[in-house]
Amino acid sequence: MSVEERRLRSRIATLVSSQPILHGTILDRKRKCCRPTCRCANDPDKRHPAMYVFLANGKKKVRQLYVRREWQEQVRQWVANDHELRRLSRELSDLYWEKARKPKS
Repeated sequence: MSVEERRLRSRIATLVSSQPILHGTILDRKRKCCRPTCRCANDPDKRHPAMYVFLANGKKKVRQLYVRREWQEQVRQWVANDHELRRLSRELSDLYWEKARKPKS
């Protein structure tokens, strides 16, 4: 096992065993609240910020999750962990791709 392979496997194992992971894409939007007298009711520029996590699965369904303000930083980190895990996994796969392409004689 090469040094690079060990480094990638170690980083993946650490990430998976110690960090929460949430697969999805973060979307920051603006939305209206339910109060008719609020400034957001008539002016689209004054709408309230809202964060959603979207996930499209293989069955042509899209799931949407509204994230409350107090959870937003935590959820952003969980999604970032998922992106990091996928990046590391691609790097490891590329290593094996090269090994399979150029087998030892």
